[in-house]
Amino acid sequence: MKSIAIVGAGISGCVVARKLAERGCRVTVFEANANPGGLAEDRKVEDAYIPLWGPHIFRTSNKQVYKFINRFCKLSATTHRVRIYVDGSYVVFPPDSIKKPATMSIDYYASLKDILIDIVGPQIYCKYYEEYTQKKLGVDASYLAPQIISLIPLFNHKGRYFSEIIEGIPEVGYVTLFQNMLDHKMISTVYNLFVAARELHSFDYIIWSGRIDEYFDYCFGELFFASVRHEISQNWTWPISEKEEAVINFPQTNVPYIRATNYQALNSVPYIGLEYPLEGNLCAYPILTSKAVIKRNKYIEKAESIKDKVSFIGRQGRFEYSSMDRCVLNALKLGISLKF
Repeated sequence: MKSIAIVGAGISGCVVARKLAERGCRVTVFEANANPGGLAEDRKVEDAYIPLWGPHIFRTSNKQVYKFINRFCKLSATTHRVRIYVDGSYVVFPPDSIKKPATMSIDYYASLKDILIDIVGPQIYCKYYEEYTQKKLGVDASYLAPQIISLIPLFNHKGRYFSEIIEGIPEVGYVTLFQNMLDHKMISTVYNLFVAARELHSFDYIIWSGRIDEYFDYCFGELFFASVRHEISQNWTWPISEKEEAVINFPQTNVPYIRATNYQALNSVPYIGLEYPLEGNLCAYPILTSKAVIKRNKYIEKAESIKDKVSFIGRQGRFEYSSMDRCVLNALKLGISLKF
């Protein structure tokens, strides 16, 4: 019976833990925080769940992913809609006027700024994307890698923000979802403990969803993340009449918060969440500059050389943006593919 150490109880760590436990592996999950969930961690307020770090809406078009998640919770269906504050008005985002190009190759572009301007035009770029990117990540889009374009909301889907077939929020909250996932006789959990790689030598295999640069003692230098602070308010008045609109983006640098979330629209509690950009230890958004991508690729190459002993997964473990359904899918694939 193989003993597996999984570092990090975010969505990637929890999914692969469950998959390996069901294969008969003995799994120990180490989490530095008091609860599982990572960036999706939430807490119960009245009869609903409020996220600690901003809204997380699970969405997918993948039947395998949905079937797996549905084993551990029911999703409360929602249709996510977003507005953005520009020129004194709250307008639909992404704007209807942007049309998806027939073909698009990032190889022709030097930066995120170049490809954005080519798709949306200079006027929309300046109003909708330029300051917002600088504000959220602390870096001008001209320094960011063009690969990020796949993560930028560009196209309106008949009034919907997301294109996926299924959208929803766990009825029991994300923490309970992950606790249900980890509830297996072959899984042990250790919370409130930060572990270093050198402390895991007694395990047959390690799955690392912490920072990849940290695992390798920053041998190629540090990979940087933007952080975030999320405040809940009952005093902030929702400024638009459309109550089903859950989020408003504020690209202006003279407005301190990045976005506001109406939790009445998401889970029927009268709270507003305000998300502020922040420098700090919370690894929220990888800052994928062109130089950082080169550095990341060196770490990934080094990780490949030890894949018989360690696998790296998740946002921190791969230094990449991944939607939750992509994290689930990648973790399921890893749990199946590992040969023990």
